[in-house]
Amino acid sequence: MTTTELIIAALIVAVAVVAQAGTGSGFGIVSSPLLLIISPHLVPGPLLLVSVVVMLFVGWQNRRGLRHVDLKLAIAGCLPGAVAGLWVLPLLNGKWTGMIVGGLVVASVLTGLTGFRIPQNRLSLFIAGLIGGVLGTVASTSGPPLVVVYRSEDPDRYRANLSLFFLVSSVVSLLALAGAGSFATQDLLLTSWLLPGVALGALASRPVVKRISAAAIRPAALSLCLIAGVSLLIKGALA
Repeated sequence: MTTTELIIAALIVAVAVVAQAGTGSGFGIVSSPLLLIISPHLVPGPLLLVSVVVMLFVGWQNRRGLRHVDLKLAIAGCLPGAVAGLWVLPLLNGKWTGMIVGGLVVASVLTGLTGFRIPQNRLSLFIAGLIGGVLGTVASTSGPPLVVVYRSEDPDRYRANLSLFFLVSSVVSLLALAGAGSFATQDLLLTSWLLPGVALGALASRPVVKRISAAAIRPAALSLCLIAGVSLLIKGALA
């Protein structure tokens, strides 16, 4: 990768951090498709490690919302999902990873934007976590299934619970990759290039978090999903 590509990747991470801090669900959804376009080496390993840092930051920012932990079953589902993702990962090359992730993102978003409501219950949260675990290991984006299912009227609670889920799923997927020998020294070097983007995004996110209304959070998250998913599908079709 060139220095220019790495700088662009760090800026993408900064934008994704702002999205995560504002909506509770934008980091992997925004960054994964765009980073895959730059280089498949940035996903999943380096992006998962950066995700851990980002989710700790956003979770701490919204820690009041963790008085109610809503996503225990989703977290339970992400554990076997992350392991299952190890079986899926070797079957995909960079192009097909992008196409599949992009298609799943777009399908999830259209479900939410059309007003179709999947009931939020124990089973739907577990299944969303399971699918999210697979997507987390394959492409560092475990968010779309859960964004469609999970709802909360309290912005702090919404952001904190989603960030907690993404933190756990990122750690589990990262451990699964490391255990399978799919996380190497090169991934650590690429991660170090992305971390300045986290710092930049954390600073830029403060005015966004203050201004975004509770009613706008979920539509904003779904819109970000749609843009990222379409961009990845276009990239795959042109490859």
